Amino acid sequence: TVLVLLAFTRNWRSTIIAGVVIPASLVAGFFFMDGSGFTINAMTLLAYSSALGTLVSNAIIMIESALQEMRAGKDPENAAIDGTKKVAVSVLAGVGTNVVVFLPLAFMGGIVGQFMVQFGMTVVYLTLLSLLFSFTLTPMMIAKILRLTSSDAAPKKVKKAAASTTAESPAVARLHKWFDVQFNHPWRVVGLAVAIFIASMSLMKFVGNEFSPATDNNEINITARAPMGATFEKSRDIASQIEEQLRDFKEVKSISVKIGERGLQNIKVKIELVDRADRRLSDKELSRRMLPRLATIPDVEIQIRAGASMSSSISSDMVLNITGEDDAKREAYATRAIELINQIPEVQSAVRAQQTPGNEIKFIPDENKMDFWGVKNSYAGSTLRTALFGNDDYKYKEAGEEYPIVLEFAKPFKTAEMFDNVYVNSQKGMVALSSLGKIENTTATPNISRLDKNRITEIDINIGKSTMGPVQAKIQSALNTIDWDAGYGAEFGGMSEIQDETTGEIGQAFFLATVLTFMLLAAIMNSLAHPFTIATSILTSFAGVFVMLFLSGASMNVGAMLAFVMLVGLVVNNNILVLEPTIARVKNGEDAKSALWTELNDKRYMVLMTSIAVITGMVPQLWSADGMKVAMAAVMIGGMLASLIFTFTLTPALFFIIEHARRRLARNK
Repeated sequence: TVLVLLAFTRNWRSTIIAGVVIPASLVAGFFFMDGSGFTINAMTLLAYSSALGTLVSNAIIMIESALQEMRAGKDPENAAIDGTKKVAVSVLAGVGTNVVVFLPLAFMGGIVGQFMVQFGMTVVYLTLLSLLFSFTLTPMMIAKILRLTSSDAAPKKVKKAAASTTAESPAVARLHKWFDVQFNHPWRVVGLAVAIFIASMSLMKFVGNEFSPATDNNEINITARAPMGATFEKSRDIASQIEEQLRDFKEVKSISVKIGERGLQNIKVKIELVDRADRRLSDKELSRRMLPRLATIPDVEIQIRAGASMSSSISSDMVLNITGEDDAKREAYATRAIELINQIPEVQSAVRAQQTPGNEIKFIPDENKMDFWGVKNSYAGSTLRTALFGNDDYKYKEAGEEYPIVLEFAKPFKTAEMFDNVYVNSQKGMVALSSLGKIENTTATPNISRLDKNRITEIDINIGKSTMGPVQAKIQSALNTIDWDAGYGAEFGGMSEIQDETTGEIGQAFFLATVLTFMLLAAIMNSLAHPFTIATSILTSFAGVFVMLFLSGASMNVGAMLAFVMLVGLVVNNNILVLEPTIARVKNGEDAKSALWTELNDKRYMVLMTSIAVITGMVPQLWSADGMKVAMAAVMIGGMLASLIFTFTLTPALFFIIEHARRRLARNK
């Protein structure tokens, strides 16, 4: 920011002022954060990064305005006063739009709203502090420190030549020529802008859609499931085979295995990869290459997941819930759905979240036989439980210590034949359990999962390539080919559900921010016409956003959606800076064309500096390893570039159209 200011003003004193005023707002913000009970965390740090654009804009506008007054021959103190008065309304409007944009974020609902409170309120604190320092500390430092230098001669020549188009610089002359085209053919210019917007919007079909992008953190996790009822030895053998297959990959640094979490059949393998800079393949590509090798291992169900994201605590990328009351019918639908989903090229694996239960031996008492022998169900059950799981009633004592002795059947004897050898004491003597009922070998009853009081079968889906949005659309198309009976269906859960909820909440915040921005501008300008001209910069900035998302390869995720809301408060600042004084000139009787050109030419350095300062601050994020930061940077850079370009190439045409319509309505009254 300081370097951008120095490059444009070529005045080292201006860089000192900006270097003091901007950090002053940032430091003062900590006091308000502490008073609100906020901490320094990812969201508040993101808030500081987001508010920096406003702080930069205010500092640059105030300094450049004072420099213009000093070039006109005023002393520093009067230049500070008159310069502040000149841009006071513009600064106030810019700060106000930022406040009404970020305040709704602090009151968002849903899961994302729980951590947006600190983000939204921190930005509001910093923005209001920027306004305070803009009207106090900045003018004082301008009056005491800022002075003209020899490098200010060039801007002075430009200013003197502004009155004559023949003496304009080549760049200004070309801008003036296009300005005349906008005045003479405003509707053609608007039509061209609409065509550009539609063309840029067509690029969004190549942009992915997800809640949070996965980040290559040098780690791959594998979940393997042996058949239900597998022994530790069986699971250990499978884990050894997995390790053997993975050793062939030179990118693997270490492998750790965990067996027995929620059942001996469950195996978790954590693979640590060499650093991303030292390998050619990404973690996603490696996982795709590992899966066919692991699929050759018999008697095991494999899931593999690469990339860390905000959803890293969830075991799969997507969740699909099959609903319906009848278990057999629902499971049949689930089987069909898994077959269809696994045929989608972008899907790496789709499996049931809950394993198919194994077989169990069931003893069903015969009431007549139980009554004949005088044996109660509870007594027969406790006897069978002792045989299976043991009885620790007996104690062994030695040296004052007691040790429980557990008596139970050895594993080889825990079969259907054991019921012939388990006897129950009755009123008529000992009797085998097999004589008191029948023994059945059946499938065990699975756990019952419910969602909104409906029974469900949960399917875990991991994505090998692409992003959640396009893959979800393909899965939905495949599910539509299934002939569902009444009461049965499929719905997405997990991160898909959270993404839909978050999109709705951020969409509401965006709509509210846009409406509040229009209302604020209408109140400040005392007009309903030209706030519309300013607000159109929100829509036109999306053209740059679409192009940058496409070029950067970023996805439309929660970071990008937040950046869309943030853009509302930033992109309108350029139009406010130019149009607010223009409207005042027109009200005082000046011709609309000359008034707009005067302000556009006068404010072009301010518009360039504020936009470039915000853009340069976001450029390093384009090369971040975090996909969310890349998406935010792409949206901010694209939006600010589009706002900068359209301020000079479209805003005048819209202004002339609205002004012409306003005057015609006034004449009709």
